[in-house]
Amino acid sequence: MKGGLYRSRLSKDIDPRSQRFIGSLNVDSEFLQYEVECSLAHVVMLEEQKWVTRRQAADVIKALKKTAEAGVPLEGFEDIHEFVETSVTQLTSKDTGGRLHTARSRNDQVATITRMLCRDRLLQLIDETEGLVSVLLQMSRRYSSTPMLAYTHLGQAQLQTLGHHLQSYAEPLLRDVERLSDCFGRTNECPLGASAVAGSTIAVDRRRTSELLGFSSPVVNCEDAVESRDYAVEAIFVQTLLLVELSRMAEDLIVWSTTEFAYFELPDELASPSSAMPHKKNADVLEIVRADAALGIAELVQALTTLKGLTSGYNRDLQNVKAVLARSFPTTLEAISVLKGCLEGGKFDVSEMRKKAEDSDVFALPLAEWLVRKQGIAFRQAHSIAGRISGTLSAHKEKLADLGEGQLAALIRQAEPDLNLPNTQVAELRRYLHPEAVLKATKTEGGPSKERVLANYTVLRKKMAELNVENSKKRKGLLDAKRELHARVDAII
Repeated sequence: MKGGLYRSRLSKDIDPRSQRFIGSLNVDSEFLQYEVECSLAHVVMLEEQKWVTRRQAADVIKALKKTAEAGVPLEGFEDIHEFVETSVTQLTSKDTGGRLHTARSRNDQVATITRMLCRDRLLQLIDETEGLVSVLLQMSRRYSSTPMLAYTHLGQAQLQTLGHHLQSYAEPLLRDVERLSDCFGRTNECPLGASAVAGSTIAVDRRRTSELLGFSSPVVNCEDAVESRDYAVEAIFVQTLLLVELSRMAEDLIVWSTTEFAYFELPDELASPSSAMPHKKNADVLEIVRADAALGIAELVQALTTLKGLTSGYNRDLQNVKAVLARSFPTTLEAISVLKGCLEGGKFDVSEMRKKAEDSDVFALPLAEWLVRKQGIAFRQAHSIAGRISGTLSAHKEKLADLGEGQLAALIRQAEPDLNLPNTQVAELRRYLHPEAVLKATKTEGGPSKERVLANYTVLRKKMAELNVENSKKRKGLLDAKRELHARVDAII
């Protein structure tokens, strides 16, 4: 259609360079189904409000369905909205097709279909994140009694279990599921019917189109409806936070897969070889997860920076926010899939974890706390005794857990001459300075003992089940609305 549907004010066709520059067809293919559903809901409402006849509505609906099957062209239009309306007009007539845009604008259209894509991707991301959490929780139960070292400042710190550590990944991911679910609620409001920025003199039923598209309600203020992208930034932010957490997991697994740690081995199918060094097994997929976190941060900054300088109302800059949002989800979904695959197919070397725990210096704190519990001395005094013992052992390159009862008693007397332990207590202390004994004695809620890990497993499983029920209701609401929309469409044609 020469000149384009929207160029009645302009005397010349758009320059192809300008069309490519401002166009969004390169990202709009993802939005075609939403654009068609949005238009179907609009024409159903127009027919119900008597702005189009049943015959006109039927013709538009048939044309929309054919357009959906055709796919989005790579050029020739500014965006998907121009393409769809042009296609409908060509398949019907100028009079019939020209009625589709009654009381709406590309501004409220793009705002609506962007929310529709966002809410679907949020639910998909919730599913995938829950899948990763489920794997982590299953593994936490399996390794609930496997001793390993916990680190602070990248130095050996305390004894924990692998199950406890895996739950430290699962809990923030469950919080991300909550954030994604909350974001869905703020996304699931409908801009359609707000028109360009301030509504229309043609009476339309915004609540009806909102209902047909599965939204909880319209965005009340028409200007806010077309200009707001806070939900999009929130969705990008939650993904960025999720990617940062995935990056930490990836970094742990990368370090653990080194010869120096030897805690973890990637499955061959997810590892990369070296072009020169035959012995190498590289964790390239996990390194890309780290890089994806950096990309997420950059794109969040891009979206925020785009919004911060805009005047009120609609501006074409918002097209870039739509593009950032659309490409954010595949990145996050792939990162989750890779990590899930690494965990499911990889192997933890629990014997190496145990060996490093047994050979470590982390028994100084359990020694200090044993003195507090058994001797009733102040923690600071106990800390001082354990610290002096630790310093002496370090100078002689010896380990606390390797000492005999006589050596242990002598070091305690040397560190604190007034503290004389009977032989029975020295023997008890000697038996205590081993991973299983320390872990069993750790009673802290949320701590690393098998008992606590299994208790927390039950709590986290229950929380995930509750979130799943809540999000299943969201999915059902969208599905029910789609069924109603297509039932009304079928009734018209």
